[in-house]
Amino acid sequence: MDLQLDRKAPVCLEYPALKERLQSADPTHDAVLAGVMSLRQEKLPDPVVTPNVGSFFKNPVLTQEEADMLRRRALDVPLFPESEGRTKTSAAWLIDQLGWRGVEKQGVKVSEAHALVLVGCGAQTAAPWLSLAADIIASVEGAFGLTLEMEPRVLGRPEGVAS
Repeated sequence: MDLQLDRKAPVCLEYPALKERLQSADPTHDAVLAGVMSLRQEKLPDPVVTPNVGSFFKNPVLTQEEADMLRRRALDVPLFPESEGRTKTSAAWLIDQLGWRGVEKQGVKVSEAHALVLVGCGAQTAAPWLSLAADIIASVEGAFGLTLEMEPRVLGRPEGVAS
């Protein structure tokens, strides 16, 4: 199977920060690529300088019922329409609302620059990373009734870490 890309596909500017970045630019595919890359460089730590795996949690995609429930719990939650009547929300916003930004446990810290990023501060194994992620997931589930999904794939499971 070959992958085919459509050079004339419409440009997608659904993320507010990207839309704002490109408001004066010609919204070409190249401009979107450059905009995404510059936003990521500004918000995410350089893994060469600060150990991290980039965005650690996926943005939840919700049913209409879940989106309505979330809106009742948090009136100002950002919601973005998706296909098939689904809605996406910001995992970073959910994490920020619960005060996780800057929290450090066992040598792993929630980045102060972006709540989706966990950074290494001395952890020597995967267990502290997964433990902090599990704490954040439980916190978001308890407060908002949503289960965050980790973005990195975990191969194997370190001893002492629940699956």
